[in-house]
Amino acid sequence: MAKSKKREKEERKAVDEAKKITPAKLLRLALKSMVFAIIVAGLVVVLNLLGVPALGSAWVQLGIMFVVYLIAYPFLMSEFRPKSPKK
Repeated sequence: MAKSKKREKEERKAVDEAKKITPAKLLRLALKSMVFAIIVAGLVVVLNLLGVPALGSAWVQLGIMFVVYLIAYPFLMSEFRPKSPKK
């Protein structure tokens, strides 16, 4: 019984720590976002230079950026997720 209360307290503390917005977390989020933006922009440019006709449309380019963002979202926001408790 005491272990479960202790574990609950640790989990609550981990969730509270994950919710805190700190300058370091914001900096890491900004750096990760810039890296992904550069990767997506490079991908679009390379595919456009290779002559993929659909990439001439801005809507298709935005769609590609959106899909890559959805895929990268868990990695980008990992700073704000609670860490798993140590056993």
